[in-house]
Amino acid sequence: MAGENRQSEVRFTRTIGLFSATSIGIGAMIGAGIFVLSGIAVGYAGPAAIISYILAALITLFTALSYSELASSIPIAGGGYTYVHEAIGGSIAFMTGWSICFGCMVSCSLYAVGFAEHFLEFFHSFGIRDIAVTIIGIVIALFFVLLNIKGTKESVRTTNVLVTLKVAILMLFALIVFFSGKMDFSNFHPFVSPDKGIGGIFRAITVIYVSFFGFEVISNAGEEIKNPEKNLPRAILLALLIPTLIYLCIVIVVIGVLGDRAGETVTPLVVITRTLRSPWLLTLVIIGGLFSTATALNSTLIASSRQMYAMGRDGYLPSIIGKLHTKRMTPVVALLVSAVIVLVFTVIGKVDFIAKVSNVALLFALTLVNMSVIILRKKQPDLRRPFKLPFHPVIPALGMVCSIAIVVVMDRTTQLLGLIYFLLGGIVYIVYAKGQKEKREKARKLQEIVEKQLRQEYKILVALSTLDNVRGIMRIACSLARKYKGEIVVMTVIEVPHGLPLEAGLGEVAVSRLLLNQAVNIAKQYDVSVTKQIKLSRRTSEAILETAEEEECNFIVIAREKALSLPERVVNTGLDVVLRKAPCDVALLKLNGMEKVKRIVYAAEDSADAKYALSILPAFQDEFNVHIVALHVIKGSPQVFEHLSGQIFLDELLKDCPIKIERKIIVAESVEEGIINFVEPTDLLVMGLGSSSFLERILFSSVSEEVSERLEGPVIMISRYVMKKQPLIKVLRHYGE
Repeated sequence: MAGENRQSEVRFTRTIGLFSATSIGIGAMIGAGIFVLSGIAVGYAGPAAIISYILAALITLFTALSYSELASSIPIAGGGYTYVHEAIGGSIAFMTGWSICFGCMVSCSLYAVGFAEHFLEFFHSFGIRDIAVTIIGIVIALFFVLLNIKGTKESVRTTNVLVTLKVAILMLFALIVFFSGKMDFSNFHPFVSPDKGIGGIFRAITVIYVSFFGFEVISNAGEEIKNPEKNLPRAILLALLIPTLIYLCIVIVVIGVLGDRAGETVTPLVVITRTLRSPWLLTLVIIGGLFSTATALNSTLIASSRQMYAMGRDGYLPSIIGKLHTKRMTPVVALLVSAVIVLVFTVIGKVDFIAKVSNVALLFALTLVNMSVIILRKKQPDLRRPFKLPFHPVIPALGMVCSIAIVVVMDRTTQLLGLIYFLLGGIVYIVYAKGQKEKREKARKLQEIVEKQLRQEYKILVALSTLDNVRGIMRIACSLARKYKGEIVVMTVIEVPHGLPLEAGLGEVAVSRLLLNQAVNIAKQYDVSVTKQIKLSRRTSEAILETAEEEECNFIVIAREKALSLPERVVNTGLDVVLRKAPCDVALLKLNGMEKVKRIVYAAEDSADAKYALSILPAFQDEFNVHIVALHVIKGSPQVFEHLSGQIFLDELLKDCPIKIERKIIVAESVEEGIINFVEPTDLLVMGLGSSSFLERILFSSVSEEVSERLEGPVIMISRYVMKKQPLIKVLRHYGE
């Protein structure tokens, strides 16, 4: 039945550009791996570790290209699991999510141990040595679990700055060491060590591959990236290229200074800096290592809990895992489950073993992601693919083969542990996930059928801001919905300052839901179908306009809370932006005294907005069931011929009006003065908003704005949408994209 509400949606406004998206990936990739694993890689392969890093980057490139095609085709948040779930679903999607979750959780242990080692180095600088690495690792892991349960605030802008600083520290370190005179170039000969051989190159890859997994984090933010079809694949590829170059610089100086000794430490950069006897550089490197391992731990913990939360939400895991804390809006159960695995491997504490276990899980997931590209090409050949990977299916096939090859050269213990985990995943899928998923799919399809039957062609977007205006604004929206036999999309916007991430606004979702639920209850009284939406955005106006376009709305109904001052008009306040850029008709409301209306006064003017306002008057009469007066104001001194022309104008204007309207002509010094003097506090004034240029809107209030500001009672101002001509430069830019 109409009037039933569908599940409210919390959506992000796209605010992340190419630079910020790339920074997110670089920040995740240049983490603990280069600080902790570079020495181990040199210990496995000797100078040929350089080849290990190049091959690892090349292998990652195959998968990154597959990710790029999927990301541009399915630009939503969630990463590899979501792509496979959307493309294929079933057991392949489950095993992808299962593997990514496990790989990320084990990676967290690696970063916790790496943090502990650098933490010890920090205290060693002050002569303090009796602190256990395991205890520090457990403490830092628990700290970030609790921090994420409470809710984190992490700025994209801050991420850009910190990533830039991290890159600068590493490049400064590499340059200083390279030209310090400590480089022993004999360490590069022989390049392929006889005792380590070619096998050492591949064994090093089995450890360092986790350092190349950062591009997954970019796809997790898919719903927040601007122009995702272009920027997602570009950011993924840039986030692979830039760290690879930095890795190579660092590995070269590690080999040049430490040689075979590099494999004896998990803090090679700190060891190198000690040889330079530079306290400031040592402090900088230790702080860089602490920061890199801590941020990598935090971001990977978030990624693992989000993947697990998504699987719980999709029905692959118990529904309790897919629930958020009612106040903090964080996936508490998913975080606690992640914490158990993280702590187990942190206690194990062996860095190379932890890295291999993480890699075996992640590589299995990436194999399935590559497979999904091939399957999706066959299943949906007509799917829009803004980025189409070249040489299909060779590249995804190479991604699969290389991922499997890395697992094959791992030691038997790691392979056995990976096999046990995958078999456990298969059992969980067969025994639990498959049946639960099928039940949810049936329920979802049934719900879609019901919603499709309820959905109407005409959509009215209602933007709510406070509890006080919900009833008034919904009365107007519902009266329009009944007139046009349409549905309502009711939304609230949580405006998040630029200094915070959009997720910081999740704490206010509960208040927004109160507004939405009240609106839904009112819509039920009118038997009007309604959908709910909460949007997190930097600007309210951007969120409203974006939603109107996404939902293909025909009408926007919005309330004005206060009058606009000149400074506010100069800085482009939200309502002004909505009125100028709206892709549809707009009703701007002043709600004072809406519940006390005894008469409707229609301001009859010769404008497109006023004439359109007349066409919807019957809806308002049905709602308020009161007398309507059409008021026409003649400016200047009264003249017989002017009064007569006014009567002719009203007769012509109202000749096709289906409702009874009283005609009233008055003379006044100005149109606004005439309306203000005629309208009573218990009247509802309906008028056209009136068009004006951008400069005019900045410097002067329009007639409708001045009247609205000076009247005590309610006002409805209608703006009729007119297709605007695009500037030539905009047209050229559009066709050049």
